[in-house]
Amino acid sequence: YAQQVQQYAYYQVVTRSAERAVSGCSAGVAKALKLVAAADSDTLLKELRLCTPLPGYMSRGGGTLREELLMVFRIAFANLNMANYPPSPTTGLAVACGRFAAAATAAELWAALRALLAGGDAVNGWRRDGHDTQQQLAAAESKCFSLSGQLPAGPNGTVSCGDWSGCGTGADGRSWDFETCSLLVEPIGTNGVTDMFPPREWTDRWLATHCRARFGVTPSPRELVSAWGF
Repeated sequence: YAQQVQQYAYYQVVTRSAERAVSGCSAGVAKALKLVAAADSDTLLKELRLCTPLPGYMSRGGGTLREELLMVFRIAFANLNMANYPPSPTTGLAVACGRFAAAATAAELWAALRALLAGGDAVNGWRRDGHDTQQQLAAAESKCFSLSGQLPAGPNGTVSCGDWSGCGTGADGRSWDFETCSLLVEPIGTNGVTDMFPPREWTDRWLATHCRARFGVTPSPRELVSAWGF
């Protein structure tokens, strides 16, 4: 919160953790997310089995659906990393990474992405272990994935919120979105070089636009540091 850490550090750590969990994970995830980044809306709806109707703001074109899905996957790995303790071959991170590392075809990469979405609530955290039976996973994958269910409460809620490691859903998500729109500003981006995610630069301008639309506030990233050395 002192604004002293460069924005790409967070997901660099997540990527290193994934690679430690299963060798080849980061390369597999990068390949899978390139499929998402290159796909049109119809392909995404089909391959990821997304529930319809989509949230209104994702249906307006301009790549918003792709961008928000990529954020869902960033947040998924952020949560898997936070739950990867103590590290073991059966944690949610290790099991997910095993699927991506083993995927050799586009169809297998799409299947690994669907399994990731089926593994839990994207923005609130995945299961802490990898003990899902094949029957449980198949049942979860047979359901559509609701992007509406990934949004924080309140007007103009979006998956890409004040915290690009995830705000959460409902009232809790709204509260954390406000905190990271006001005093607890977190610059977190990805570059596709030091991390396994497609590039998306975090900017003060993006945050200011988001926070004005959400809460009518202007972020104050240095206020706590100036006042209290926070």
